[in-house]
Amino acid sequence: MEPKANYLKHSLSNYLTTGLYSGIIAAVLNLLYFFLYDSYANYSVEMISGYRIVIGSLMPGIFAGIIYFIVERIVKKNAFKMYTTFIILGTLISLLGPYVVSLSETVPDPLALYILTFPMQIIVAAVILIMMKVSLS
Repeated sequence: MEPKANYLKHSLSNYLTTGLYSGIIAAVLNLLYFFLYDSYANYSVEMISGYRIVIGSLMPGIFAGIIYFIVERIVKKNAFKMYTTFIILGTLISLLGPYVVSLSETVPDPLALYILTFPMQIIVAAVILIMMKVSLS
C-alpha cells in the first residue's frame, strides 16, 4: 500500500459529485424561487425558463467542483479561502449578466429581471460553498 500525500484527501470524482449535488440543490431552490416570484410578481420573460434555470444551476456546480480540485492541488494551505475568493469573484462577474442582457435585448422590465436573477446567482454560490465546505473538508 502506497502512502498518499496529506493534501490528496479526495479524488476528482468526489469533487464532481459534490459539485453535481450542489447544482441539483441549487436548481431545486432556484426553481422554487422562480415559480414563487412568477406567481407573486407575474413577471415572465422568454429567456428565463425552468430548463435554463436547471442548466444555469448545474453547470456552475460541476465547474466549481473542478476548480476546487485544482485549487486544492496547487494551494496546500488555505485552499478553501482561495476557492471562496474564486467563487465570490465569479458570482460578482455573473451579476453583470442581467445588466448586459437588458442593454442588448428588449426586456420588458429590467429591474424585475435583476430582482429575479440576483437571488438565483447568490443561491447557487451559497449552496456550492456550503456543500464543498461540508462535504470535502
